[in-house]
Amino acid sequence: MPDNNSNNKTLSDEFITLIKSEANNNPAPEHCTIVKQYTDGCVDVLVTDIDDIIKHVPTIGANTIGSEGVICYLNGDVNNQIVIVDNTKQNELNTILALGLGLFTIRDDGHLWVELPMGIENPFRIEDGHLIVTIPEGASNDYEIIDKHLIYHRSE
Repeated sequence: MPDNNSNNKTLSDEFITLIKSEANNNPAPEHCTIVKQYTDGCVDVLVTDIDDIIKHVPTIGANTIGSEGVICYLNGDVNNQIVIVDNTKQNELNTILALGLGLFTIRDDGHLWVELPMGIENPFRIEDGHLIVTIPEGASNDYEIIDKHLIYHRSE
């Protein structure tokens, strides 16, 4: 029977020490913010604690610029990263589209894009340089121009 002396560790104690030692060698996940998107779903992230940008990292979840997430290092390899991001923003966008509303985006080139849900006819068109909205018959007009700004009021 082993005594309580620290020099008499069991084989099990040695395994636990070895496992803890190796587990602590893995880099910990870190808080990050998405600063750039790529068309392949990868992103550049600003790692908060070290104030450094890691480029072209695959994501799980939304890849919206400004989204916060966690960067993890797969298999303990600092060169094999993945970012896990909350899907809240994407869920909001999906809700807008599910309600049949237009999702407006001004792209980097300055063009206004309207994304509509599948099966919804596009009520928007440009005519003589003006944005025209044709409201379907029987639908309420939820649009208003105030101080040269187009305002959409969601019906309750």
